[in-house]
Amino acid sequence: MNNSTYLIGLDEELLYLAKSCQLSFDGIIDNKETGKWNNLNIYSEKKSIIKDLGILRIVLGIDDPFKKEKLDKWYSKNNIEIVSIIKNELHPSCKYEPGLITQMHSFLSINCRIGRCVKINVGATIMHDVTIGDYVTVAPRAVLLGRVKIGKNVFIGANATILPDIVIGDNSIIGAGAVVTKNVPKGVIAKGVPAVFVKKNNIFYNV
Repeated sequence: MNNSTYLIGLDEELLYLAKSCQLSFDGIIDNKETGKWNNLNIYSEKKSIIKDLGILRIVLGIDDPFKKEKLDKWYSKNNIEIVSIIKNELHPSCKYEPGLITQMHSFLSINCRIGRCVKINVGATIMHDVTIGDYVTVAPRAVLLGRVKIGKNVFIGANATILPDIVIGDNSIIGAGAVVTKNVPKGVIAKGVPAVFVKKNNIFYNV
């Protein structure tokens, strides 16, 4: 078996981050591209190819929360370890599950609780006592203020701001630049200033 680590998705920032954390990748898994990228071989994410490669360690670098959950369940079932990459030192009071990614210039404050396979992108700020569910992605420069609670499979867009004590329901999307001033129900898209709920969200897509 191959004990090397593979990255899911073509993510330049994450590749640089891994190198700065003394983690090297032996290949890339992608659903569209094959060939070479940054001198690394790109392989299809087909299950048969993953098994043929004998991969034991994966970094889930993609942003799509629903796809992260699907892949994580299959990898875990097949005894493939989900690896965390944490750029900044976390406060000892913070607790997190496997697969956490904190990119450059992101900040997590005191008493945060972070679920499985959460990705916190460049420059995002997570303030005190925030709870983030499994498979959440926080896009660049988003701000989550104190005591915010984020459900499972949520995508928070770039430059969004979520005010203190807000609860975001499972499977929701917060649009780029939105200012969330009230609780967000499950499975909706919230966008604008202040944020309004515009439609149901059944699949992941950008807003």
